[in-house]
Parts: sequence; C-alpha cells; structure tokens
Amino acid sequence: MPVRDSTTTCHLPRNASRLLTQILIALFAVRADAKLPSCIQDADCAALVDRALEMSRAEQYATALQLYQQAYARVPDPGLLANQGRMQQRLGLLKQAAASYHLYLSLPPHGSDAEHRRKAAEWLVETQQALQHTAAVPTTASLPSPPPPPGKAEKRPWLWITVGSLVAAGAMLTVGLAVGLTGRARSSADYELRF
Repeated sequence: MPVRDSTTTCHLPRNASRLLTQILIALFAVRADAKLPSCIQDADCAALVDRALEMSRAEQYATALQLYQQAYARVPDPGLLANQGRMQQRLGLLKQAAASYHLYLSLPPHGSDAEHRRKAAEWLVETQQALQHTAAVPTTASLPSPPPPPGKAEKRPWLWITVGSLVAAGAMLTVGLAVGLTGRARSSADYELRF
C-alpha cells in the first residue's frame, strides 16, 4: 500500500466532481426554500409586536421601534425589518429606514407577504425621495445668518466719521510729540553700520 504525504492531492473523476457539485447545489436550494422564522409562532415575539403596533398607533414611534427590534432579536422574522424601517422613517432616520427596507426586500419572499413587500417597496421609494430632497435643500445650519438689524450707532454715520477723525488726529499728535521731544535731528551718519 503506497504511503501518502501531505503533498499528495486527490483528484476526483470528472463525473464525481459534477455529482458533488449537483449535490451541493441541491442542498443549498433546499436550504433557500426552508421555511423562514415567523414571529407569530412565538408568543413572546407576537406580544412584542402587538405592543409595538399600539405604540405606533399612539405615535410613540421610538418605543415602537425598540419593540420591533426586540421582537426581531427574539425571532428574525424578515417582516419585522419592514416594520422597523417604517418606524425609522417616521422618526426621520431616513438612511436607517432605507437600509431596513433594502434588507427586507433583498430576502426571499415567504408565505403571504406579497402585500407587505409591495408596501415596503413604496416606503423605500418615499424614503429615497425624502433623502434626495434633504440632500438638495440646504439645512438652516448651512445657510448664512442674516445681518443684524442696524443699531443706533449704525444709523448715525457722522458719529463714526467724527470718532475716526479724532483717533487719526490723536495718532498724528502722538507721533509728532515723540519725534519733537527726542531733541535733535539725526543725520545719515547716525545710521551707518559700525563694525
């Protein structure tokens, strides 16, 4: 019996590799067709969704969002993603809402969720339009602030002319006094460099 080392490779016949590929594809296809989890089948999850619906009707969207997130953490029912997206949309969390809708719509449909998927697609379009609108319209924070209303000093330009003239006259008087009090005029010899 020949001894194999770690460098020996195993080659399957061509038919065997095709068979293995077909088996793997069949296994993944069965897994894709597997029944997705349903929140309705879990009493605690269903109770969380009922409370979330009550909060949504009472316009308590932040609380409803938290309840939907808790329900999804308990049972990852894809339909809960659309509900989370709706609450995020109502709270103005448009990017998160779009992400929730995208994730929900990217999952394979299951059961009788065709109407829910249609609504989620509509909500996604609404959210994307709102995102485009908010990107096109500058926010008040990015707009330049209006100039302040004119005060008393701005209504009297003669006052500023007088103040400016007095400051200039004071500066000239100060320079004149400083030069005159130094005592003597300097000659160009005083400014020569001495080594």
